[in-house]
Amino acid sequence: MQTVFPRGRYWIGDIACVMSPEVHDHWEQHEGCGDGVFACNGHSYALCSTTVGDGCFRSNIDVDFFVDTGILGVIPVELTDPSVSEEYTFGYFVDVTRELTFTYEPDCGKFVFVYDDKLIEIYNHGYPDDDSDDDFEHDESDDS
Repeated sequence: MQTVFPRGRYWIGDIACVMSPEVHDHWEQHEGCGDGVFACNGHSYALCSTTVGDGCFRSNIDVDFFVDTGILGVIPVELTDPSVSEEYTFGYFVDVTRELTFTYEPDCGKFVFVYDDKLIEIYNHGYPDDDSDDDFEHDESDDS
């Protein structure tokens, strides 16, 4: 899946945590909480499910993306809850001066965001945020 967004201010990360109530209701009622590119109030947003659900997902920019709803994506600030601040831990805002391309590459296991001269890759093999019976093993020696 790939989609291009025009210049503007966007949230990258777990977008379900920052959607305005109206957008969240629209996504649930009209889109069935599925993956894809959607539109609400004249603006598009895109999201895809992670392969391991909730957890912490590494990126190429030395930032861990925390996920609480099992999805990662991109949403314009116009569709976010106004109470969301820059310090929110489930992603962050980016200012795009040209365009932003969001790609989900399931074969490579990564979410890719390209905007202006920046590249963010979030790897879809995070480690679960609890000690449940998940089969995932995290080798702490890789945390250098």
